[in-house]
Amino acid sequence: MPMNHTILDLALASAGPYFEDNIQLASAESISVNHLITRNKKDFATSQLAVVNPEEWLALEEVAVLEAKLPSIPGP
Repeated sequence: MPMNHTILDLALASAGPYFEDNIQLASAESISVNHLITRNKKDFATSQLAVVNPEEWLALEEVAVLEAKLPSIPGP
C-alpha cells in the first residue's frame, strides 16, 4: 500500500503512543482490513480494528477453515 499524506495525517492525529504504530493502524483502516496482526497489542488498545497476535490469527483462520467445511443445515 502506498504511503500518502492522508495516511500520515491520520497517524499524526491518532491517540496511539507511537507514530510508527499509528501509521500501521491508519494504513490498515484505510483499506478496511478485518484484523491487525501484531505482537505488540498493548500499543493498539484504542484501535477500532480487531487486534490479534499471530497465534490468535492462526487460530481464527483454523476455525474459519473448519466452519467452511461443515455441511449447511437446512432451515425449518
